[in-house]
Amino acid sequence: MKVSGSRHAAADTPRTNRGTKLTSAARRVQIIEVAISLFSRHGYNGTTTKALADAAAISEATIFKHFKTKDSLYRAAFQHRTESGSAEFVSLLERLADAGDDRYLLRTLFHGVCAGYTRDRDLHRLMQFALLEGEAAENARLTDELAHSAVPNFVGSWIARRQEEGVFAPGPPSVLVTAVLAPIVEFLHSSKLYGVDSGHDDATEVDVLVPFILRGLRRPDRPDADNRP
Repeated sequence: MKVSGSRHAAADTPRTNRGTKLTSAARRVQIIEVAISLFSRHGYNGTTTKALADAAAISEATIFKHFKTKDSLYRAAFQHRTESGSAEFVSLLERLADAGDDRYLLRTLFHGVCAGYTRDRDLHRLMQFALLEGEAAENARLTDELAHSAVPNFVGSWIARRQEEGVFAPGPPSVLVTAVLAPIVEFLHSSKLYGVDSGHDDATEVDVLVPFILRGLRRPDRPDADNRP
């Protein structure tokens, strides 16, 4: 049974007092945050601009003043959350890469990914809806955009660097990025998005995955190469 987006907006999404004066930049962010909330619950197709306007306590004309189309709003919502905080996190990971501490780097990476899923469940639900609803060409574009976002880009450069230093085994970094991130993402999809109880917490998952993945990345003659050139 399909329920309209406007009904869900009234029940699930906090409203803003109609008539509240916001700067243009603040209004844009408010619309994006409301959009993320609704898109993550009902998908792109199940969310109307009327539902978005009702949830934000504004007119549809105000939405189109800031975003030419619903599609442009959808893309802005995705970019708003994926880019937030990424630069600082990548800077931390780069410092760990410079120190050559692969184990601590990977633990930090995984704990950051876990925190992201816990903090921003709506964004990850939005991405799942996007892939389920999208056509093949659009899904290819979105997948490529995700693959070239800040964190996967860093992981690829870290792998390539350690390969050049003779620590990691050879192999296409683009393939190995997926091998590194997929196990933790699969666990988090099940536990955070689908509500499946795995029987253990995030920290346990990280403790198990880090040495397992490092063993796969490192050359057989460099089984414990932390802090070594």
